[in-house]
Parts: sequence; C-alpha cells; structure tokens
Amino acid sequence: MKKQLVIAATLLLAACSNETEQLQNKQTELKASIKTLKEKISDEKTKKISNSNTLSALNKELDLTNDTSSTISSEDYAGYFNTYTQAMADAFSEYSAIDSEASALKDDAAVRAQLSAIQTKIKSSTDAFNAQLEGKSLPASYEDIHSQVTEANKEFIAGMNKIVKGYAASDRKTFNKGSAALNEGINKIDSIQFQS
Repeated sequence: MKKQLVIAATLLLAACSNETEQLQNKQTELKASIKTLKEKISDEKTKKISNSNTLSALNKELDLTNDTSSTISSEDYAGYFNTYTQAMADAFSEYSAIDSEASALKDDAAVRAQLSAIQTKIKSSTDAFNAQLEGKSLPASYEDIHSQVTEANKEFIAGMNKIVKGYAASDRKTFNKGSAALNEGINKIDSIQFQS
C-alpha cells in the first residue's frame, strides 16, 4: 500500500507540476496582455489630452477671431465714410440746384418731388452708413469723428424734414429752420479734422 501511495503522490506531484507550469505560462501571457493594455490606455489618455488641448486652442482662436471681426479697421471706416460723404454731396448738390425755386415756396409738384427725393437720399445714405457700422467697434482714431458725423446726420435729417414740411405748407419759418439745420449739419461735416 505504501508503494501505491508513493506512486499516487508521485503522479499527483507530476500532475501539479504540469499544471503549475501551465499556470505560470498563462500568468506570463496575462502579464504581457495587461502591460499591452496599460500602454494602450496610456496612449489613449495622451491622445485625449492632446485633442482636448487642441480643441481648447481652437476655441480660443475662434473667440479672438470673433472679437477682432467686431472691430472695424481704420481703412474700412474711411471707405464707408468716403462713400457716405459722396452720397451726401450728391444730395446737397441736387438741393443746391433747386434751392432758389424751393425758397420761393411756390407749390410746384416737380420741386416737391425733388425735395422728397433728396430727403429720401439723405435718409438712406445715413441709414446705409450706420448699418455698415452696426454692432461693431470703431477704431479709436475715428470715435470723435463718428460722433460728429452722428450729430451732423441728425441735423441733415431734421433739416430736410422741416424743408419738405415747410415747402408743402408754404411755411417760411419752418422752411428757414430746415435750411438752417441743413447748413449746420454741413458745417459740422466741414469742420471734421482727420488725424494723420
């Protein structure tokens, strides 16, 4: 019986030794797999951080772009101003051509139509100028100029409204107030000093 026990113990040890070797091989394989997975996780974390940093940088750049797009350059403002002044000069030239007829306050349909057209031209010129600047920051060198232009625009619109109203009603006082306001607006524009 002792022999059988020794043989059984030998077989058991041989079987366990075989299984231990297999378990050690599996353990080695699992350690290698775990190491590979840890490296993949580390790579993915690095990619995520990199993508997050890139996204953050792009968002900052977009914010800067949006901020700068709301500021008008000096060249753009000067271009808008030149277009505006040319349109206003055309309107004043048209008014000068009929000024003597208009100041006579004779109820002439052609003069009334011309005054109305000039009134519309002045209003649309000021509206177009303001629309180009709406929601945007002005260059610092043009803020004072723009303030003067805004004041002159009020005079132009109010003056033409009074001229048209005074002409239609043959009201000399209202007509003269309109002419004075129109001249005041022109004087304000003429007095603008551009800084070089």
